[in-house]
Amino acid sequence: MSARHGRAWLTVASAWLAGCAATPYDPSLVAHPDRPVSATIAEPRAAPVVAIPEPIAGTPPQPAPAGRTPPAALEPVAVPSVPAEPTPLAPAPTLPTDIRPPSAPAPPMQVSALVAQLLAHAAADWGVTSVGCAASEGAVLPGGAPVDLAWRGADDAEVEVVLARADGGSWTELDFEPGPGGVAAMLPESTIDVLELAVVLVRGGMRRLIAIPGVYSTDFDPPTTPPTEPRFAASTEVELEVRPVDRGRAGVARLRLWFQAKPHDPWRAIREDEVGPDFRAAFSYRLALERDGAYGFRVTAVDRAGNAEPDPLPGDPPAHTIELDRAAPVVRLDSTRSAADPASVVLTWRAEDPWLEPAGASLFRSVDGDRWTLVAGGLAPTGTWTEPAVAASSPAARYRVVVADRAGNLGAAEMPRR
Repeated sequence: MSARHGRAWLTVASAWLAGCAATPYDPSLVAHPDRPVSATIAEPRAAPVVAIPEPIAGTPPQPAPAGRTPPAALEPVAVPSVPAEPTPLAPAPTLPTDIRPPSAPAPPMQVSALVAQLLAHAAADWGVTSVGCAASEGAVLPGGAPVDLAWRGADDAEVEVVLARADGGSWTELDFEPGPGGVAAMLPESTIDVLELAVVLVRGGMRRLIAIPGVYSTDFDPPTTPPTEPRFAASTEVELEVRPVDRGRAGVARLRLWFQAKPHDPWRAIREDEVGPDFRAAFSYRLALERDGAYGFRVTAVDRAGNAEPDPLPGDPPAHTIELDRAAPVVRLDSTRSAADPASVVLTWRAEDPWLEPAGASLFRSVDGDRWTLVAGGLAPTGTWTEPAVAASSPAARYRVVVADRAGNLGAAEMPRR
């Protein structure tokens, strides 16, 4: 059936649905028990170290844009195993309502006219009991998937319409397939915070509206895992932290870690982890890298409604890049006398490294060869510095320049050389 909207009866329908009593749901009455409605969530496991055999050839990480600070070292994130307490929800009522149209069988009607007549006429009880949904009350259901609605009684009545209302809006029709003692209704292909359901039965020219107890949600949007800034590491033990986001209410259920050996190669899933129902923020991987070079990763997430982030395809760039660099910069320091003041010293240094920090050089002075004093920091990896005559006059004066790369490796040179 196609969905048809009607708003003229919204206020009356809401008041009538909220004022009637409900009958508890009997799980044995589910019309289609073989149809899954939610994912099974296992207890979270501690993540062991993931060994990564080779770096990605030819794909060094790009420097972070100017003005942005590279990410700091990441702390491990514990995933608690205590499940979140469900929020109690008041059940919706069953609505005993009969309508006897002028002729039988009952003709099809627009949703607005149908509900208006049902709400305007009360009828005898048809003996319908144990109305309910196959999912537990308050559950987050997968959007665009079928859900089983069942009841006991009125076995000779036919289902005319299955209705749904999203977030207090208009009631609309859902497509459905009838079954023994109930129906399988196709949920809307959308994410809904508050979903109410009802069924219209017809028998002998009379109609009856039955509200499904409980309030539910749907989640139709797959989670996403945002990329992170390229990182540099000087140790083979590296921690990668990701923060998947789920717009719906289902929450993240599983994470899969992907690795690509070199550009345009197929992505390989090297690890899959289940997270607890209370997972909300970050997940950390402990990676064991082997050789210097660039390593590329992607992480995909699946939520508890079964919505999955797409798997990466060949040619998709890495979303998380780590450059393993254990080599220190090579630094050379020289000195000459100043042409303007022969008593002053001009220090010149140069550092070589593929990943030098733009302002990672520092200059130190020692007057006894043991204790060093910082002269200037935040210098370029290649530059000059003029020491005045007073500072350079000590016969024991020595100078040292220290240069850092983006992985934190330090290279140094002294003048005069020992």
